[in-house]
Amino acid sequence: MIPYNHIFNKVEPSLKNHCSLSEDKFKDNFGYYKSFETQNLSDAEYYKRLVEVIFYSGFKAETVTNKMSIIKSYFPDFKTVSDYDDSKITEIMQDGQMIKNEKKISACIQNAMIFKEIVEKNGSFKDYIDSFETGKSFENLMLLKEELQYTFSFLGDNIVSFYD
Repeated sequence: MIPYNHIFNKVEPSLKNHCSLSEDKFKDNFGYYKSFETQNLSDAEYYKRLVEVIFYSGFKAETVTNKMSIIKSYFPDFKTVSDYDDSKITEIMQDGQMIKNEKKISACIQNAMIFKEIVEKNGSFKDYIDSFETGKSFENLMLLKEELQYTFSFLGDNIVSFYD
């Protein structure tokens, strides 16, 4: 069995090297990975983390952290966001406080639609993740990684990579 905390511990040094945050700020922003295995996250929490990953990707952590309240206001939950259309993208892009990256904004909206479908089909996002039975084999873990990359927009190798 491959414990989740072992996988995320491999990612920690890379995250720390790319973030200019104090240890406390780092834990505030990324500390959830340490207890991922024992957490029962709600669908809303999984989606929230997906949005965070998208916005932190390729940006200075401090920049995103400073804008996180406005990001969360536009992406409060997958059900709300899945109903957004092009006019909402325009509205978000016109907000002077928001990070103006149309690809990231569009990815969060597209991912909300996909996320909603997954929840409707599987009962919850956790049930979807658990269906891969990642604890049984490394192959199952890699299958989950590939599925997440294929399914969700804006998740590349560096974002979804569990093993290096």
